[in-house]
Amino acid sequence: AGWVYGDRFINSTTSEDPWLKGVNASGTETSYIKKDGTAYFGGGEVTVKGASGGDATLLLYSDAAEDWNDKTRIRKVEGGDLMIEAYNGTAWEDMARFITGAACYLYNDGTKKFETNSTGIAVTGQMNAGTIHLTDGTGLTIGNSNDLKIFHNGTRSKIENNTGELRLCSDVIELKNYDDDTNYLSFASGGEATFAGDIAISKLKKLSMRDSGSQKAY
Repeated sequence: AGWVYGDRFINSTTSEDPWLKGVNASGTETSYIKKDGTAYFGGGEVTVKGASGGDATLLLYSDAAEDWNDKTRIRKVEGGDLMIEAYNGTAWEDMARFITGAACYLYNDGTKKFETNSTGIAVTGQMNAGTIHLTDGTGLTIGNSNDLKIFHNGTRSKIENNTGELRLCSDVIELKNYDDDTNYLSFASGGEATFAGDIAISKLKKLSMRDSGSQKAY
């Protein structure tokens, strides 16, 4: 019902399954490929080797319509890159790319959105995160020239701005204690300012304050 070449046995009729199987010297089945696409390799390793000087490609199909459009391929490019690509119906588009000894890229609908580099990562587009945790001595840097920095050194926190103005824009601005139950300073959009405790001002030439409709200068 079939023929044997070395340790491989190939069935000659479609009624027999598995269609291709490997056996050891004692006749024990070690691997097989069935007609339904199921495959088992007892050695735990599958080798896909490209032609001399060419890419090595593993194609994965999952297509109920059997038009071969629903497919993904894993491609080892000559020179080192490992590519994962999906077929979009007309062409192959990138899903992920891994460069030996260098960057890794992730794609969304064929457009690169995430990559690693020698200093960290780079994200293109919007990033949503539940929590971003930065360790002591590191910080958040914003601007092409590192214009705004927010960081904590383990002892205190600091905001630095070295370009233009630093603006806080809100109808109400409040400076409060850690427990968020006491105001130190409050500003409202109508111009009202509320201070808690004493105000100590040095090198002040003149202070103008409004109280119940009358303005007083000090």
